[in-house]
Amino acid sequence: MKKRIWQATIVCSLVLSGISVGPVGAQDSWSDWAARLFGTQAEEGPTQGAGDDNSDMTPSHVFQATQDLLAEIEILREAMAVADYPGEAEPQEGRAPVHIYAKTLEVLQKVSRVQSKFGIAPSEIGQIPVKAIAAKDVFGNVQVIIGELRKVKSQFVIEEEIQPAPLVGGTTPSFVYKNLGGAS
Repeated sequence: MKKRIWQATIVCSLVLSGISVGPVGAQDSWSDWAARLFGTQAEEGPTQGAGDDNSDMTPSHVFQATQDLLAEIEILREAMAVADYPGEAEPQEGRAPVHIYAKTLEVLQKVSRVQSKFGIAPSEIGQIPVKAIAAKDVFGNVQVIIGELRKVKSQFVIEEEIQPAPLVGGTTPSFVYKNLGGAS
């Protein structure tokens, strides 16, 4: 414990005095370096989706994933003969990625309730992380939801597959939020 306190004191002193604490020419910030020093940097697992590098993920990619999510829900509704359809979600404005991430957790919670109802192990919901939410984070959550819906489909031996949605350019986080509202 004392070692960590000393390390924190040294790092803070160096940062406050303006001295670079990382190797010369490093692309990591001092906070990344400090996180590695203290072993607190969260490891990011691989996310599914548009390629190996999700750094160029856009709201259009997330919108495409939500279109796939809506298609999966429609297949389940038809297979279970659900006749009552909720009204269309209202248009949304000014939604940020953190709002959309929260909406994905809401949808995942509802999927978890459906899983419990049918005797399937419910999915873990999680929480909003303490960091800046990016499109790749929301995309990852949408992919988790789709995976959980596919578990429900396999439990009921529903073999119908969706046609992947096309990538539509120019979408905004508000469009994604509206789709998730419809999924909810």
